[in-house]
Amino acid sequence: MKTKHYLLFLFVLIYCNSFGQHTPQKLYNNLNLYDPAVVKKYNDMVISKKMSNTDIEQITGTPYLSKNFEKGNIITKDSTLYSGIYLRYNAYEDIMEFKKDSFALEISNKFPIKQLSIKGIVYEKKVFKYDNSQKIGYFERLEKGSINLYARKTIAYIKAKPSRGYQDARPAEFKKNKTEFFLTKGETPNVSFIANKSTLINLLGEEKKQISNYIKSNRLNIKKECDLRKIITYYNYLKK
Repeated sequence: MKTKHYLLFLFVLIYCNSFGQHTPQKLYNNLNLYDPAVVKKYNDMVISKKMSNTDIEQITGTPYLSKNFEKGNIITKDSTLYSGIYLRYNAYEDIMEFKKDSFALEISNKFPIKQLSIKGIVYEKKVFKYDNSQKIGYFERLEKGSINLYARKTIAYIKAKPSRGYQDARPAEFKKNKTEFFLTKGETPNVSFIANKSTLINLLGEEKKQISNYIKSNRLNIKKECDLRKIITYYNYLKK
């Protein structure tokens, strides 16, 4: 497969060798990712971003779904495959990172990703509603068919609290948010949030009666991932 230089559109996010001592920053130039001069230039740079003046190693938990890089691949919108890349997902900042030597590099939003996989888990970038506006973020694809089911797994940063009265001090921590589930029809980029059972049934349209009966007869709970997957698998079976 021919190599394409989409890497020129990556905004580089450099972590210095000790992640706990330096925090990330984007470089807003069209830099060649594999130019050794780029890595050398920023190797010892003291930089700051959202977590400025905070030693991440002192924070309980992790901003990553998996702290370690895992081997995966990226498929672009023109079907170019980048394989054997070591990836991890920063669920706090909703960014995908890959490893280059001893650095973590951030994949730019301009990089034309169709899908990305890490240890068999497939991620796609989708448009969703957030605080009365639209955002683009990474979603884990759970089921694919006439209806696609996605999970959005995020992590929150909880600030430290000093001791007060009889309450002990609480250290800063990264904490997993409750997983949210979304649907899309076909290849549309926009996802719809499954707020409750009624929302789910309405989103499934003309099959709503059969789906409602299926949920009731099997005592399924739409808050559980395994039950949602059963429902969507059943719906896609009906649509074949």
